[in-house]
Amino acid sequence: MKQKTIFAATAVLLIFLCGFSFSQSNSTTKDSTSYEFQGKILSKNNDIVRVQQTDTGRLPIKNTIGILSKYFEKVLFGANVTGWLDVGKMNVLKTDKGIVTMRLLEEKSMITIDGKQEDHFQPGFIVKFIWKEKNN
Repeated sequence: MKQKTIFAATAVLLIFLCGFSFSQSNSTTKDSTSYEFQGKILSKNNDIVRVQQTDTGRLPIKNTIGILSKYFEKVLFGANVTGWLDVGKMNVLKTDKGIVTMRLLEEKSMITIDGKQEDHFQPGFIVKFIWKEKNN
C-alpha cells in the first residue's frame, strides 16, 4: 500500500513539474508580438505590391518581413467557404499615408486553374499583412 502511495505521489509530482516547466518556458520564450493590418491591393508591378490600408491597425516600418494573405470566398461542394490564404512572404519597402509598398520575396500559394496559374495580387483584392516585432 505504501509503495502505491509513493508511486502515485511521484507521478503527480512529475506531472506538476512538467506542467510548470512547460508554462514557464512559454512565458519566457515569448520575445515577440504579432501585428497585422488589413488593406486592398492597389497595384502589382513585377515583384512590387502596393496596398492601401483599410483598417486602423498599426503599420509596419521599412524592412519589416511578414506574410501577406488574401481573403477568399468560394463555393465548395455546395457550401460557402471563406478564409485567408497566405500568398506571399513580403519585405516592406516604405509606408506613406496609409499606402504600404512591399517587395514579393517568395510566393506562398501556387494554384493552377484550367492550366493557368492564379494571380493572387490583382488590384482590389482584400489582404492582410502579418508580422512580428521583438519585445524590448
